[in-house]
Amino acid sequence: MQFSLLFLWNVFRYSILESSPFSIDKNTGEIRVASDLDRELADSYELTIQAADSGRYRRLKSSVRLTVIVDDENDNNPVIRNTLMDVFVPRDLQPG
Repeated sequence: MQFSLLFLWNVFRYSILESSPFSIDKNTGEIRVASDLDRELADSYELTIQAADSGRYRRLKSSVRLTVIVDDENDNNPVIRNTLMDVFVPRDLQPG
């Protein structure tokens, strides 16, 4: 069995190839949201994540496509159209 120690000293650098509201830690590959997301503007993002090594003689790189789906958040204030309302609450109504 052969084992190359050269691999242990390679340093990988990660990047996102497109402009997006996400950032990536170039050393760990951890992806974070870098700016506000609004599902009404974009409900998903397609990112290309690239990893490149620091090979001394032959630098290698590879990429993968990542789809980020944005869940909706109720970020709109409630709208009350009728400001005058009659509400009936029975006297014997139990709490809860």
